[in-house]
Amino acid sequence: MAVSGGDFFAPYHISKGYFYIYNIFYLGKRKIALEDIKSIAIGCNRRKGYCIYEMILNLKSGKSAFLHFEKSKSNIKRIEVLE
Repeated sequence: MAVSGGDFFAPYHISKGYFYIYNIFYLGKRKIALEDIKSIAIGCNRRKGYCIYEMILNLKSGKSAFLHFEKSKSNIKRIEVLE
């Protein structure tokens, strides 16, 4: 279990007013306040026979954060909760 209380192997977790990013391929600030997020866009792309989710966090500062993670049952549930 990570410091935020979420599963460390998950791509992200929302807790206590923060969006925590666990994805290993993400470079940048891994703890983002929910009040700093303007919008979230999610897409699914097929690459070489498997699906990859792409999440874009648009921040109020004008910056964006990009996450890539695999399509799995647990990640689908996470996205449904996020919507």
